[in-house]
Amino acid sequence: IDEEYLSAYDALEIDSRIRFQEPFAEPKTCVCPYPITEDEDVTEETYLSVASVVGDDLDPVLYQAFPILEYALLNAPGAPLKQALLDAGLGTDIFGGYSSGILQPYFSVTAKGAEAGRMDEFCQVVHDTLTELAEKGIHRKTLKAALNFYEFKIREADFGSYPRGLMLGLQCFDSWLYSDEDPLMHLKYETTFEWLKENYDKGYFESLIRDYLLDNPHTLRLTLLPEPGLMQKKEQALAEQLAALKASWTTEQVNAVVEETKALKKYQSEPSPKEDLEKIPMLTREDIDPKAPKLILKERECAGRKVLHTDIFTSGIGYLKVLFDLREASFEDLPYLGLLKSILGLLDTEHYTYQDLNNEILIHSGGIYTKTSNYQDMRDGKQFTAAFEYTAKVFYEELPFAFSMIEEMALHTLFSDDKRLQEVIGELCSRVQARLMGAGHTAAVLRASSYTSAAALFAEETGNIDYYRFLSDVLDHFDERKEELKARCAALAKKFFTRDNMLVHFIGDEEGYQLFAKAFENFVQTMPAMAAEDLEAAAADGREYFTGENLEKYPLEKKQEAFRTSSGVSYVCRTGNYANAGLPYTGTLRIAKNILNNEYMWQEIRVKGGAYGCMSSFGRGGDSYLVSYRDPNVDATFDIYDRIPAYFADFDGDEREITKFIIGSISELDTPLTPSMKGAKALSAWLTHVDDEMIQKDRDEVLGTDLAAIRALAPYMQAVLDSDCLCVIGNETKISECKDRFKTVAPLFG
Repeated sequence: IDEEYLSAYDALEIDSRIRFQEPFAEPKTCVCPYPITEDEDVTEETYLSVASVVGDDLDPVLYQAFPILEYALLNAPGAPLKQALLDAGLGTDIFGGYSSGILQPYFSVTAKGAEAGRMDEFCQVVHDTLTELAEKGIHRKTLKAALNFYEFKIREADFGSYPRGLMLGLQCFDSWLYSDEDPLMHLKYETTFEWLKENYDKGYFESLIRDYLLDNPHTLRLTLLPEPGLMQKKEQALAEQLAALKASWTTEQVNAVVEETKALKKYQSEPSPKEDLEKIPMLTREDIDPKAPKLILKERECAGRKVLHTDIFTSGIGYLKVLFDLREASFEDLPYLGLLKSILGLLDTEHYTYQDLNNEILIHSGGIYTKTSNYQDMRDGKQFTAAFEYTAKVFYEELPFAFSMIEEMALHTLFSDDKRLQEVIGELCSRVQARLMGAGHTAAVLRASSYTSAAALFAEETGNIDYYRFLSDVLDHFDERKEELKARCAALAKKFFTRDNMLVHFIGDEEGYQLFAKAFENFVQTMPAMAAEDLEAAAADGREYFTGENLEKYPLEKKQEAFRTSSGVSYVCRTGNYANAGLPYTGTLRIAKNILNNEYMWQEIRVKGGAYGCMSSFGRGGDSYLVSYRDPNVDATFDIYDRIPAYFADFDGDEREITKFIIGSISELDTPLTPSMKGAKALSAWLTHVDDEMIQKDRDEVLGTDLAAIRALAPYMQAVLDSDCLCVIGNETKISECKDRFKTVAPLFG
């Protein structure tokens, strides 16, 4: 690079330092509007927030200490600052915390669902609570729990599907961008955590409150007020501004812009010259390992129960999953199961307050979590296994503790505290609302898929738009519904959390398994047996749990919906199922996904259309989707989807281009996995009836893809579109322009 390019230029000394903001002499106040739809009520929809600058990002101790303080003040169940604001009725959800990665990090506290005009009261409660904590001290067990949790998390360094090296490299920039003296500053955490563990009970965290949150004038007090129709006003103002600008131009200027636009569209549509593309080095098919990685899972028996074991080295960490089959859940049970999975661990139990329960869990583990999940049968896409799951990660010696906490949550949770239950549901409703707005593409895909897929409808009812509406209704009528709510949750826990309805998966080496087996034997004895009548019914029809079933009780209905929001962009989705047209799964569909995401839809929806992104997927069971992300268009995007079958029928890529798509598809199959991810993949395969032979066939079909195989996908694309399932979440103006496409147009909220 130096010889062929850089040496031809002179070096320039550029001062690229990021400047510090000048500290405020006293706290500043700001009031701003934010848009909501005309359907939403402005009552108690104000945001109140106070934020203070916290030193700089080059302090390694502050960098690790403030997330711990954030947990103690705001995130722990019953955290004192959050609880004080909730008790004062200053919001339905309290959140915030430490924002790092910038030169001057800040700590914020925000109340959502507040009333306008209460900023002074909000700041006073924040000040009084922090003052009391600084004087009397933060609960030591809460600090200890937070210290253990964050150290466990950093040591594990599990970034999910993101490459570990990449994420650690990005973390280096948290210091490197602002100083080149120590790029690895924030990766060298051991000394910092040792110091924090030695000083957490000596007033250090209380001093952080005084120095940065109480006695710090570099603070902003922000009020956000809801304004119906604000988005339309902004759109109109922009249209008028552009019209005025155009009117001020001469004919020559207008023609120049027209020509520039034509040139841009031509440039976007034309592929790069072949001779330029061929200068880029590229793998060949022969460079790719033809053998697919094997699943790591074996069936064992322990305490008379089937146990699934992923035997793999995990650095002494045991990953535990306890699943309870939900095949007997009625459709009406589903939102209550969704609620149950979200409140377990946040309520008192027979032996712990919810604060003490959470502290115990984080002191002795990397966390215990609950969720509902579904595993679609890949031999028959109309069947799936629904499960309620407890997951835990602990060092091997803490496995007995993990089982004891799962038992405590499953069997001994108390649903009697009305005030606490209402608080938890209020926060939960707020978080689901934020997720629907922030991840509208996921919400739209799940909603449209639920028209024709029982598995998707299960997920919809336990965690998507219908679930949000359930939570909203519970909050609006809490006093009338609370007794029924508590009774349903308690009854569902009693019905499903039994040893006869249970499957357990353990990830760890043989040494860990031996410790697991001993703890599991005790756990099985503590779990109750299934009710006699349920056991008799299961025996009578030869029912085998965790095998999937055809859930005909699920009321599938093609709704064709659009949901209006105050957003300036939309999420535009089409879903369908090619298997319903009699088409079998082929690994070449992975190539189709790559072509659409990185070529056709990318060019048409993102490059030309201006959307932030686009995605597609073609499931082994037939369920498929096309969706755009933060899209300024709606109707035009549907037209782009309609042209996909013709695009595949006329596809004309050469060997190099097809190999490029093969490499991209294989990279997804060969993504490096952590031990826990390898175990999760194996468990999912077992529950969906996918085996090594199917996985190898999938890889063979990807590697064997040729032009004819790609063109043969056109009927698959047409079958997905012929399912005629669509959902849009987003800009109400764009939705209104094509409202005839939908059976229902309604506000997402309100």
